Amino acid sequence: MMRNPYLLTGCAALLMSMLWSTAALGQGEAAPEDQDMNTLRVGIPSDRDNPMVDAWINVQLGKLRTSLSNPILIPEGIKSFRASFDAQYNHANNTGDFKKKLAERIGAVFALEYAKGQQLEEVVGQAMARVVLDVRSLDAREAIFAGLTAADEVVRYLSAQTLIKLQPDISADNAATTEVLQKLQAAAPAAGNGVVAAQFYQAAALNGQIADAVAALVAIMDGRLALMRQGPAALDRGEVPAIAFFDQAEQAGKLTPELRVQVVQRLAPLLRMHTERYAQPNNSAEEGWAMEETILATESLLKKMTKPEKSPDITRELQSGGANSALNMQIELIQWIGSDQVSGVVNKAPWGVPAGAP
Repeated sequence: MMRNPYLLTGCAALLMSMLWSTAALGQGEAAPEDQDMNTLRVGIPSDRDNPMVDAWINVQLGKLRTSLSNPILIPEGIKSFRASFDAQYNHANNTGDFKKKLAERIGAVFALEYAKGQQLEEVVGQAMARVVLDVRSLDAREAIFAGLTAADEVVRYLSAQTLIKLQPDISADNAATTEVLQKLQAAAPAAGNGVVAAQFYQAAALNGQIADAVAALVAIMDGRLALMRQGPAALDRGEVPAIAFFDQAEQAGKLTPELRVQVVQRLAPLLRMHTERYAQPNNSAEEGWAMEETILATESLLKKMTKPEKSPDITRELQSGGANSALNMQIELIQWIGSDQVSGVVNKAPWGVPAGAP
């Protein structure tokens, strides 16, 4: 069966945000509030100039908020908002110091906006996150990190996506790598649905500091597993990027024995929940594709990491497609995770997964 390349939840809101990304970004006409910026852009702004830059940013926010009064004006308001920042940040006369200052103040002002939580208008929050993605600078880190825990899942998605786009810069700087992984680990409970979680996982997939990267990925996965235990809605393909990173690190010999145990202890319940749900009726085609992909990737990595003498094989039974396929998958699952009556592969030392992988 062909795998579905798309994630299952949050798609409508995210598609809206993607439409914004394709909007033409015009250079915007000069406005009165731009005059101060024209002076600053050719020099070396200092912290004394922060109020001036903040004032310009807040004028743009005010214009965007004015457009919210009329739904017809909102698309143009968003487009103009992004275009104004694009024109300022990419102006031909900018010094590097000005661009750095502008990105820093965007980060500081937008972070304060995100702190409003549910009181922040959805359109404004998402437009700000898109501007930060457009700017694509770690100098705007305050907004990027604040966006990871924003009330709006689209903002969380776009903030993690910004970190993904910045990975070459982050990976080249050990201090930045440490900071980003710490922020992602702290923000892990906000990962939420599979669409957002996949971005979080990819943002944390930094090879420079494997132990810290695994810690962040494990923290994100712990939050996701907690959601899955509450109900089937969280069962999607969100974990596939994390499994791919773990697999790559395992094959490269970069996982210590302690890290390998941590990974296996998360893969076991992930495999259980997806295998059990796969056996249930009324799964949609998309859900089936997502669960198949997760099951195949998870079991493949478990085989590589645990190297059992006789490996259980859920994948074989899944791909057989026979009348008893679902039942046979359950039998193979028990051989992995055990039960009250029998011990499974991952229940044994050094893995120490509780029977049944709760």
